[in-house]
Amino acid sequence: MKPRADWSLYLVADPHACLGRPLEEVVRLAVAGGTTVVQLRDKECTTRRYVEQGRALHELLAPLGVPLIVNDRIDVALAVGAEGAHVGQSDMPPDIVRRLMGSDALVGLSAGTPAQVLAADGAVVDYVGVGPVFATATKPDAAAPWGVEGLRRLRGRRWWPSAGWTPPTRPASSGPGRTASPWSPPSARPTTRSGRPPNCAAPSRPRAGPRHNRRRGSPVPSAAETNRRYFREAYATGRHGWGVEEPDSLVLRQLRELAALVPGGTLLDVGCGEGRHALAAAALGFRVTGVDYEPGALRRARRFAREKGARGVVFRRADVFALPFAAATFDVVLDYGCLHHQRKRDWPAYRAAVRRVLKPGGCYVLCVFSPRFPMFRGGARHWHIARGAYRRCFTRGDIEGLFARDFALESIEEDRKRGFWHVLMRAGRGY
Repeated sequence: MKPRADWSLYLVADPHACLGRPLEEVVRLAVAGGTTVVQLRDKECTTRRYVEQGRALHELLAPLGVPLIVNDRIDVALAVGAEGAHVGQSDMPPDIVRRLMGSDALVGLSAGTPAQVLAADGAVVDYVGVGPVFATATKPDAAAPWGVEGLRRLRGRRWWPSAGWTPPTRPASSGPGRTASPWSPPSARPTTRSGRPPNCAAPSRPRAGPRHNRRRGSPVPSAAETNRRYFREAYATGRHGWGVEEPDSLVLRQLRELAALVPGGTLLDVGCGEGRHALAAAALGFRVTGVDYEPGALRRARRFAREKGARGVVFRRADVFALPFAAATFDVVLDYGCLHHQRKRDWPAYRAAVRRVLKPGGCYVLCVFSPRFPMFRGGARHWHIARGAYRRCFTRGDIEGLFARDFALESIEEDRKRGFWHVLMRAGRGY
């Protein structure tokens, strides 16, 4: 299966640009700072050295779910098991790269002119690296800079034959008596009466807008968006009801026991927030990756990590329903308060996402509200919406019924005073 790539921050790792520092150390710090994809590029080394560098980086990045792309050398990419390769206009053609590396590989292409961008085939390449936008000394044979305006004109005018095409709007610089813009697609490309290339499906009709409050006429946000707003405000203002400095004592006990069983193991903290449990796990020797969808929480988590001098922990933005990691990556998955903010209809998808990234026999540590949580005591409902955020409490039967298919229940303990279930499960069934 093709790895899920987050193209937010793409690092080109060249050992000659590391100013004497070890390449692995530079890449490790870059990933800790938010890098989501790494390309290995070395135009001067031998094949053997290129393979050694690639293997070292792949061993570093694979547990963190960060794809490794190898520049130019398809043989090296295959030898080190990299997730993809990147080629230029004078290198091996992208269709041959795709045939050699397979449908699951990530294939990138450099484009130095608008025509090269428009000629890229979306059925073959996964992304196009355009530019340079600014003048650069790191690539002696680079083309003339595009500038921000050139990049702006390019956006929305890409030619992806396999995915359909929307005719570009005429730029302001073109018209009667003016030179046609180089950003427009070649007129020689055949189109149908509808303006689309032949054999391309019509663009899907836009979905209806958000529901509206009939009384006030304002949009009614979805449950997911409501949760996001709540956590965004909570982390921005610091007005939330959970602690920051001290992790849960029962969770710490479980992590200590697991650290003794899998010393130096990999741990994924789902919905890590400000990172209190991720940092505690790193202090116990785990190699930790914390994920959350709220950027404000991740910024604070990285700041706390720097203040504590924590090592072996990376924080990155991710969706828990589409975790950007290879299958069977982690020894332990920790969920402290993520599941109980999800609607019941989303539970199976979340369970499947956790099961996919957890190694066979790996441990799943789950902490969710019980009916003794103050919000639910004496109430008939198992769910509640407070300050715009959805919360749900779980019975023991809920937990057993949801996870019995894919996990073996090791222990379940209720913190009656605080109203929390502390559950330890082991992945085994369904693999």
